[in-house]
Amino acid sequence: MGRILIYVVLITAAGSVAVWVAEQPGEVRLTWQGYLLESSVSMLFVLVIVCAVLLAIAYEVLNFIFYSPRLIHTIRRNRSRERGYRSLTRGMVAVAAGDVKAAKRAVRATEALHVEPPLRLLLTAQAAQLEGDEIAARESFQAMLADPESEFLGLRGLLVQSLRKGDKVTALALARRAFEINPRAEWVLTNLIDLETIAGNWPDAEQSVIAAQRAKRIKPENARRRRALLLYQRAQAAFDQTDEKTARDLAMRAINLRADFMPAVVFAAKLLAKVGHLKRARKLIMHAWQTAPHPDLADTLVQISEPLTPLARIKVLEPLMSLRPGDLEGHLVLASALLDASLWGAAREHLGQASRGMSDQRLYRLMARLEEGENNDEGAARQWLLKASRAPSEPIWKCRVCGEIANNWGIQCSSCEAVDSLEWGTANSGDSVDRRQELAFVKWTKSTLENVIPNRPTPRMNLSQKSE
Repeated sequence: MGRILIYVVLITAAGSVAVWVAEQPGEVRLTWQGYLLESSVSMLFVLVIVCAVLLAIAYEVLNFIFYSPRLIHTIRRNRSRERGYRSLTRGMVAVAAGDVKAAKRAVRATEALHVEPPLRLLLTAQAAQLEGDEIAARESFQAMLADPESEFLGLRGLLVQSLRKGDKVTALALARRAFEINPRAEWVLTNLIDLETIAGNWPDAEQSVIAAQRAKRIKPENARRRRALLLYQRAQAAFDQTDEKTARDLAMRAINLRADFMPAVVFAAKLLAKVGHLKRARKLIMHAWQTAPHPDLADTLVQISEPLTPLARIKVLEPLMSLRPGDLEGHLVLASALLDASLWGAAREHLGQASRGMSDQRLYRLMARLEEGENNDEGAARQWLLKASRAPSEPIWKCRVCGEIANNWGIQCSSCEAVDSLEWGTANSGDSVDRRQELAFVKWTKSTLENVIPNRPTPRMNLSQKSE
């Protein structure tokens, strides 16, 4: 409606101007080479308009004739590019479907047609990877580095290849370059954190964690956990360089981020006790025990309180029970100390309490000690040890990625090299540790009880039995 009104207004205005010109008196004379031309003013305007229109038409015709080859070439190129992008789409679908032949056909089509180099190189690299030609894939990824628009994708492809080959040094350099281009990309930050950690660059790894947290690419609780691990590693490095004050401060920073991080608690408690802060060291252990009981915490509590008699050791360990009443670890730790002090009745009571929950091999080993120490009953001890061989294994450090067993906690799995993968818990029945522990346990049992009479009657096992 608006356009119609505009056209009506323009036509009306043009008509008004034409009428006004026609009504104006006057004439035009042109003398040229003996010729005399006379006309009205309105006719002159008409001639001027006609000439302008003819000139415009002539210009367009000449322009079309002059530029038509270039126009035709542009049209053909656009059509070729359109076919190329269709081939590129088919190639990406073929790669996703795992169709090697279709992907290679698409690569040849995109090379023949006018497809932008970054996308064409990406398809070529992915098709080569699908075919298993890592050399061709690497060449395509490296070619992508020359173009700023495709460099980021090329870096990712080369990084994945380096990680597959286990070349962590090259992978770290690629991750750092990718971080310079895009410091907020999740895959960049994730790989950079792990690679800096594997390289032992603890401060750089911590800065990467902070950058990931600021970019909201890592949850706050995961960031605190990872920073605690890195601060603990820095504390260990400072301790190795005999800088115990820095080591102590870094360990305390790790605990502030993660109070239940047992390795840092044990390390900090020992350093605090070494400089006379025994009360503070015990407080750290107690707080960690309340959150996550661990045998090493109890051992450290005893170590920093030495020298102790067997009875004094019991007094040191008794507060642990009040923090976690009924906890298996507390009962086992205290029962072991009571056995060392030959307090058989109290030890049996704690072992009875421990047996009410999920027990493991440690409970039955302590029962064997109790029977042998209190009653000198090797037969009963043997039965407990045999029962222990069939019981769930004691908690261990296990990699949640590959299931590898470690004697101590480490920031990296020695088998699959996964970072922050070791967890404390009971091994599953299918874990490789079970068979190793079973063989070692059977060997230890055989050497310990080789003099026991095989057919000796076995007394009835009763956890509630009291010492005389």
